[in-house]
Amino acid sequence: MKKLSLGVVAMAASVLSAAPTTFFGLDAGVNPTDPRPRSDAARDRFLNAAGSVSTLTYDGLSTTANDTSAKNVGLGVLMSVSGDMRSGIRSTPGSASNGFRTSGANRFFLSDTNGAMGGAPVLTIDFAAPVDSFGSYFTGLSTAGGNTLTLTYSDGGVEQLSLSGALTGGSLYFGFVDAGRSISQLRISSANAGDSFSLDDTSFRLTSAPIPLPTASAMGLVGLSLVGFGRRRST
Repeated sequence: MKKLSLGVVAMAASVLSAAPTTFFGLDAGVNPTDPRPRSDAARDRFLNAAGSVSTLTYDGLSTTANDTSAKNVGLGVLMSVSGDMRSGIRSTPGSASNGFRTSGANRFFLSDTNGAMGGAPVLTIDFAAPVDSFGSYFTGLSTAGGNTLTLTYSDGGVEQLSLSGALTGGSLYFGFVDAGRSISQLRISSANAGDSFSLDDTSFRLTSAPIPLPTASAMGLVGLSLVGFGRRRST
C-alpha cells in the first residue's frame, strides 16, 4: 500500500511540473460578422479546462485614443505598453486587419507605430493576484509567426509560448492552463512591424480558484494505470 501511495504522489508531482497546456484556434481573414468556428471551439475547450474564470469584456470603460498610458481594465488587471506599442479602448466594430469586437460594445485595441518611437512593441499585463490560466481572442493579429507570449511566475521563473496569427488577420483564440502555478505577469511581443490588433473576451483563473475535477474517462485511465502499477509490483 505504501508503494502504491508513492506512485500516486510521483504522478501528481509530474502533472504539477508539466508545461502549460495550450488551446489554439484560428479563423484566418474573418470579419466581425463572419462565423469563427475554430477560434470559438478553442475558447470552449479552454473554458472547459479552466473552469472558474473571470472575463474582461472591456465594456463600461471610456473609449480612448491610442497612447502610452497604462490602463486599469478592471478585475485587478493593469495593461501597459512599451517600445513602439500603443493601446486604446475602441467601440467601433473593427475589421479583419486591425481586430474587432467578439462580444459587447468595446475591444482593447493595440497598434505598432512601426519604428516611430523605437524599441520592440510589447504589451504587459499585470495581475493584482496571481493566475494560472489565461485565454483571449486576438483579432487582426496579422503575423503568421514570431509573436511571443511570455509568462512570468511569482517565483521568478519564465516560460515562453508562441502566438501565431495569419497574414490576413481574422480571429485567433489562444489560451493556456498551468494548473496550480502562480503567474504575476504576461508580456505579449509583436513581431510584425506596423501591426494592429485587438483583444476581447479575455479570461483568466486565479491560482486560488478551484481546479476542475478530472472527467470520468480521465479517472478511468488513472485507475487503470494504478491497477497496472500494483500488478507489476506484485509479480
